[in-house]
Amino acid sequence: MKKNILFLAILAMCGGSAFSQTTEPTINSTDNSSNSQWTIGAAVGVTLNVHDAGVGYMKAFSYTPYFGIGADLKVRYNVTNWLACRSGFYIMGKNYVLMHEKVDNIDAYGTLAANNYIGIPLMADISVGNKVKWHFLLGGYAGYWASARRKGTSIPILEAEGHEMLTEHDYQFNSVRDNRFDAGIVAGVGLAIPCSSKIDIDVEMLYYHGLTDVQKVYMREHNPRYNSTVDLNVGVSYHF
Repeated sequence: MKKNILFLAILAMCGGSAFSQTTEPTINSTDNSSNSQWTIGAAVGVTLNVHDAGVGYMKAFSYTPYFGIGADLKVRYNVTNWLACRSGFYIMGKNYVLMHEKVDNIDAYGTLAANNYIGIPLMADISVGNKVKWHFLLGGYAGYWASARRKGTSIPILEAEGHEMLTEHDYQFNSVRDNRFDAGIVAGVGLAIPCSSKIDIDVEMLYYHGLTDVQKVYMREHNPRYNSTVDLNVGVSYHF
C-alpha cells in the first residue's frame, strides 16, 4: 500500500509541474536551447535486469541478472529554463536466467527468460549547466508485458531419470497466473552535449524500480516477484 501511495504521489508531482508556469531563478542563462519549449528525441541502449523473487518451496532455483536491449522515444516540455516535464515511450528487455542447482541425478541447468516490456514514463527533469547540461530525472512509469520467450534446458516432468532437453519457444501467458501490468518508480541522470543550437547528443542511465508483482496471487503459498532494471542508452534530441 505504501509503495502504491508513493508511486501516485510522484506521478501527481510530475503532472502538476507541466501546468505550473511560475518563473524561477535563471540557471542556464547561456544555454542555446533555453528558448525552446519542446524537445523530442530517440535513444537505444542496453539493459540489465534483476528479477527479485522468493523461491519459496522451489529451494533448488535461483534467478540471475541478464542483459537486454532497450529503445526510447522522448518528449520534454520546458516549464522553466531549469525544470521540465518529460514523457515518451519505451520498449525494453527485462530478462533473467532461471538456474537450477544439481539435485540427485539431475544436473544443474538454466533457462533464459527473455521478456519484452513497453511503457510510458512521466518524470520531472531538472537540468544544471550552460552548454553541456546534466539532467536529473525522477518520476514513475506504467507499462505492459508485451511478449516473452524461453530458451535453454528443461527437465520433462514425467521423465524418471531426469534427462535434460534443449528447448526454445514463445512463452504462453496465463491470465490466472501472469500480471502483465507493470508500474513503478524511475530515476536517472543524463548528460546532454550540444552539436548545434537545435541538436544534442544524449547519454543517460535510468533505473526502473518495479512495484508491481509479475504474478497474480493464484497459489496458497505466494512469493512476490519484481523486476528492477538499469537502462544505459545513447541518443539524439532536437529542440524546437
